[in-house]
Amino acid sequence: KPLEEVLCNECFVEDPRLAWGLWASLLRIQGDPPLDSSVFKPYKQIKNYANRAPCGSFVLTTTVDGLWLKIGWPPSAVWELHGKKGYLTCAKGCGHLWEASATLGTDLKIPSWDEEGSPEDETKETTSTSDVDRWRAQGDLPVCPK
Repeated sequence: KPLEEVLCNECFVEDPRLAWGLWASLLRIQGDPPLDSSVFKPYKQIKNYANRAPCGSFVLTTTVDGLWLKIGWPPSAVWELHGKKGYLTCAKGCGHLWEASATLGTDLKIPSWDEEGSPEDETKETTSTSDVDRWRAQGDLPVCPK
């Protein structure tokens, strides 16, 4: 299955172990780059232009990494359409939003992305049950506190 079919809201309800296993894997590889990383260069360039905008500025982003806030953009001027990786929303529809555990992504037992056949590996068919099952998270899954 493509990631967008596995990491949708419905999958977190219908097959939560698979959705959380893949999400936690993505969190692990994305990590948090240091502020002096080259990742921030384009963000900082845009912020410099925005600081000179006579009518102010804002950011509308589909990224979930929170980098706009990390470079000092005011939270009131950042609209993160897909949310932020440090926050969770109830998948069952109550709409509750809460801060994720600092260990989310490391406290679930999942396979390493260094192992052959990661979900991003398009050269390998992942049709057998064992291929899909290997990405299911083990352990206690996050649950809406409401």
